[in-house]
Amino acid sequence: MNLLRKFSVPIVGLAIMTVLLILAAPRAAHAIVAALVQVVNTTANPAITQDTSKQASQIVTLMCPNTTFVMPCYQMGDKGVPLTLTQYSVPASSYFVMTSLDYFPNGTGTGRAQISVTDNFGAGAHYEDININNTSDETIIQISPGIVMGPGASPVLAIGPGVSNGYYYLHGYLTAI
Repeated sequence: MNLLRKFSVPIVGLAIMTVLLILAAPRAAHAIVAALVQVVNTTANPAITQDTSKQASQIVTLMCPNTTFVMPCYQMGDKGVPLTLTQYSVPASSYFVMTSLDYFPNGTGTGRAQISVTDNFGAGAHYEDININNTSDETIIQISPGIVMGPGASPVLAIGPGVSNGYYYLHGYLTAI
């Protein structure tokens, strides 16, 4: 009890001095501190303006099974199975940004392969060609800053010769228009 009395006066005094210093600080100092935490959002240096808690719900994983030369892609659910067996289409109010491609062989390949990322079974936009150097191994390809697909796009993979049957996973996220 005696110890509490001994330290209570200096603690209260320190708190009062802190409040007085905050009140006495000029408004210019407050403005400088506020300017230091402002984010300038430009096209050259974009800033994330969305609450980070909402971004996880916009992550999209598509599976494209290699059963034909041109493979439609299906959206995967959180349990690791396709949500539907309907080809994925980017929602009308969003863009899909593809950030990586995973390849898992189901058999043996014969060397290199070229994968074309297109829209609408090749009848729409041609986004990118991606090379896999060894089709007998699992391959993960990071795509930075990403391949952007517009509203209504239906991502499709067209594969070249040498690719064994397997699975392709496209990873990315949705962003607002």
